[in-house]
Order: sequence, then structure tokens, then C-alpha cells
Amino acid sequence: MTSHHFQSITAAEVARKLRLDPEQIFGIFILGSRLWGTNHPSSDHDTMVVTSAVHGKTSTHSGDGDLDATLIEPVEYTERVRQHRWLELLTLWLPPHCVVLQRLPPPALELDRARLMRSVAEVAAKDWARARKYVER
Repeated sequence: MTSHHFQSITAAEVARKLRLDPEQIFGIFILGSRLWGTNHPSSDHDTMVVTSAVHGKTSTHSGDGDLDATLIEPVEYTERVRQHRWLELLTLWLPPHCVVLQRLPPPALELDRARLMRSVAEVAAKDWARARKYVER
């Protein structure tokens, strides 16, 4: 479902804001509130950027507050998809308006129900712990 507040961002904008060479970017995926349709007009863009400009996985943001990005190298991205890591796995089934760029084919995956359940339970536990901090204030 596309939010009526959904504002797309281009691959060129992501590269410029994160100071990345566009040739080193292999995938850009919109996550967070813009994916779930809970964003508002001033929401930032939460993204996963598959890029050869990093080793492993790291987080960064643009100086203007418009872009929060998880940067991940292609090999690490593929491995994390195969491990059923939630955010990386989620990128395989995003709606088209949340796939800004995809220059590599999706990683091959044999879905393992037990592994997927463990991964989702881990993310849910972390989210609940974070929410609990706000509720118990």
C-alpha cells in the first residue's frame, strides 16, 4: 500500500547525499515508515543500500536529516538473505515503489520456516524492548 505522503527518492539523490560513487551501488531499498505507510511529509527515508563502498554492514545518514541508510556490501547482503535476516530478507518482497535500484539479481534462497521464525522473533523481541522503554517512562 502506498502512503499518500510517499515521496520517492532517486538513486542519484541517494548517491549524492551519502557521497557514494553511483557505480558502486547495486541496490537501494526503501524501508521504515515509507514502506509501512506510516510516514508523514517530513519523514526521513530509511534505506538499505547494497554497495561495494563498504566492508560488511554499517549505518550512516545524510547531513540534511532526509536519509538514514544501512550500507551493506553485496556479499554480506547475500549471506544475510540466506541467513533469513529480517531486513535483508524483506527486500526480496518489497512493493515496486520501494525498490529504487536493483542492479543485481535477487540472491537464491531456500526458505526455511524455522529459521525465518527465529529471525522474526528476534526482531520482534528487540522492537518490543525498545517500545517498552517508551511505555514504562
